[in-house]
Amino acid sequence: MKRTFPFTTLYVLLLLVAVLASWLVGLYGVDSVNNLLSGEGVRWWMRSVLPAFAASPVGEILLVLFTLGTIKSICRPDNKSSRKKAWLVAFLVFAVLAGLVAWGIFSGNLLSVTGHWAHSPLQAGWLPILALLVGIPCLCFGLTSGTLTSSAQVLKAVSSEVTRCAPTFVTLFIASQLVAVLDYSRLPETCRIGTNTYKGIVFVIYWLPFLVAYLRKTRI
Repeated sequence: MKRTFPFTTLYVLLLLVAVLASWLVGLYGVDSVNNLLSGEGVRWWMRSVLPAFAASPVGEILLVLFTLGTIKSICRPDNKSSRKKAWLVAFLVFAVLAGLVAWGIFSGNLLSVTGHWAHSPLQAGWLPILALLVGIPCLCFGLTSGTLTSSAQVLKAVSSEVTRCAPTFVTLFIASQLVAVLDYSRLPETCRIGTNTYKGIVFVIYWLPFLVAYLRKTRI
C-alpha cells in the first residue's frame, strides 16, 4: 500500500504553530499580531469555524470534481453510428452554450459596468461557466450514446470523482482553519510576506492536497 503525504497532519501542526506564535508574540506586546489564545481570540475563533470553511474554495473544488466526473463518464459505445450521433449532439450543445457566453460578453452582460474583465461577472464566474461548457455536452454525449441511461447513472458519474477524493475534504477543513488563523493573527503581514505571495501560499494550501490525491488515485 502506497503512503500518501500527510497533509492533514502537516496542517494541524502548522495550525498549532500559528496559534502558539500569536500567543508568544502577544506576550511581548506586539500590537500588529492578534493573540489567538486571548479572550477576544477565542471568541473570534468560535464564531469563525464554519464561516472559515464556507470561505474556502470548497465550492470550486466540488465543481472541478463534478466536471472531471462527467468527462470520465464518456465511454466509446460499440455502435459507431451511435457514437457519431452522440458527438454531433455534444458539439451542437457546446456550440449553443458557447454562443450564449459569447453573446453575454459582446452584449456586456458578463462584463463589468465599465465593460472590462476586472471585477466582472465573467471574472467571478469563469469556473462555473467553464464547467457548464464542458460538463453539459459530456452528459449529452453519454445520454445520446447510451452510456448513461438513467438519472441514477448521471448522478453516479458526476459524483464519482468526489467519492474518490472524499478524505481530502477533511484536509480542506483543517486548511480553512489554518488560513483563517493566519488572517486573523496577521502573522504573515508581521513577517513581511507580500500580499501576492501570501495569496499564492493560500492557493497552494487549499489546492495541492486535492491535486496530489487525484493524481495518485488516477495512477492507481
